[in-house]
Amino acid sequence: PLTCSVGLSQYPVTRDDGAQLSWESMIELADQALYYVKTHGRDGWAAFRPTPRTRIDRLLADLQQGVEPMLEAGDLRVIGEIAGNRLEDATAVG
Repeated sequence: PLTCSVGLSQYPVTRDDGAQLSWESMIELADQALYYVKTHGRDGWAAFRPTPRTRIDRLLADLQQGVEPMLEAGDLRVIGEIAGNRLEDATAVG
């Protein structure tokens, strides 16, 4: 069967403190979200959102270490739907 997996990023992403993501960070967030969907069931979409805990200045380096530790630490939040399961936080997909 044919399925579709999509990773999204929104622009602009600005936190309450005014910190903004670079375009490189936006692309990396979308790319990581795509692979998150592919590794957690395919056929869906996901987007990662920075939280107040996210260190914007280290986001690219932290993403290269993997999103799972960032989700567990509360540095990122995931939204989306994978294989019919709605995602609202890091614990939504096992």
